[in-house]
Amino acid sequence: MSDSNNHSRGADDLWMRTKFGPLSSRLAVLMRHRNFRAMFRFVLILTGLVTTYSIVFQLLMTFEGQQHSIVTGFYWTLSTMSTLGYGDVRFFTDPGRLFSIVVLLSGIVFMLVLLPFTFIELFYEPWMEARAASLIPRSVPEDMNDHVILTFYGPVSAVLIEKLEHFNYPYVVVLPEVEQVTQLVDAGINSILGELNDPETWEKARVEHAALVATTRDDIANTSVVFTIRGITDKTPVIATTRSADSREILKLAGSSRVLDLTRLVAESLARRVSGGANFSHVIGKIDDLLIAEVDSGRTSLIGKGYLEAQRLTSVSIVGFWARGSFEIGQAGSVIKENTLLVMAGSRHQLKEFDANFQSEAVQPPSNPVIIIGGGRVGRASAAALKRRGVEYRVVEKLEETGA
Repeated sequence: MSDSNNHSRGADDLWMRTKFGPLSSRLAVLMRHRNFRAMFRFVLILTGLVTTYSIVFQLLMTFEGQQHSIVTGFYWTLSTMSTLGYGDVRFFTDPGRLFSIVVLLSGIVFMLVLLPFTFIELFYEPWMEARAASLIPRSVPEDMNDHVILTFYGPVSAVLIEKLEHFNYPYVVVLPEVEQVTQLVDAGINSILGELNDPETWEKARVEHAALVATTRDDIANTSVVFTIRGITDKTPVIATTRSADSREILKLAGSSRVLDLTRLVAESLARRVSGGANFSHVIGKIDDLLIAEVDSGRTSLIGKGYLEAQRLTSVSIVGFWARGSFEIGQAGSVIKENTLLVMAGSRHQLKEFDANFQSEAVQPPSNPVIIIGGGRVGRASAAALKRRGVEYRVVEKLEETGA
């Protein structure tokens, strides 16, 4: 008999996993065991209360000289507790009326408040969650190829998704949180549900056919993601972010194609926005032998010149200008102004030639130091970047151990 029951439960679990997926199966098992036990205790208490009231009803009715059957006792108790109160059976003495009030109030609490809410919490809500979970996508289309897989949705991922959509690159966000996947799907963002350390998740995401995996979670989660993916394929590039320099080597050993230290990148980006320093142009990117660099226009002899004239004078290609946080592509009517950053592309030799020929001698590096508010990871990394550039700085930090 026990083996038969176990076989039946196993078949039920298999059916639930097949129809609704692992999450719904877990919810079903949870409902079947814990919720039924809680509901059984509630019904047991309610049954005991109704039985006790029925017995007291018989005693009080006998005290008043009335005779009623046991069925009538249960009938009166249930009709009173449910606030129906037909009035065909009633007390005529004050003790009986006080007892009726107690039964009525306890019925309001148990049958009109606790019973509905208990049923909703233990059965209806889990059922609705399981139903919603069964509608959440858990895999990408079978014909999806050369797509980008993301493991987190945040500011970095949002910007990346915007670029991917602009250039019509397919993508998918893999998340283990049901609510977040539901929100993203409702917002029109391609997302699927799956545990990040489960190989089945990555097989359903078609990681072997993906162009790239970018994982931007914490260092431990990123390491787990890389290990899991490398257990499936070695071909798909995996880019991981890190918040700690110590995690860089671990992520590389796990199989990351490239590790991005966001703290360092942000710090260097902030440092490049500072006027002054020993260096003139600053390389910010590289495509094979082509270097992308920035230079403070205020330190050049090109201020006031038109874009086309500056292009004729220099051997590098001036791509555009950063001004007040916005980027403007160089056009025929553009004029190089102060307080902007020139974005240039060229070889290393061309950049050296630009530094030698177009650095303004009239402009001196500022003597005032740069003030860095906060001595956290980004603050310390920014200080190190400014130090490499030869720019004087001061760190303001209220915690002595952090500022050190």
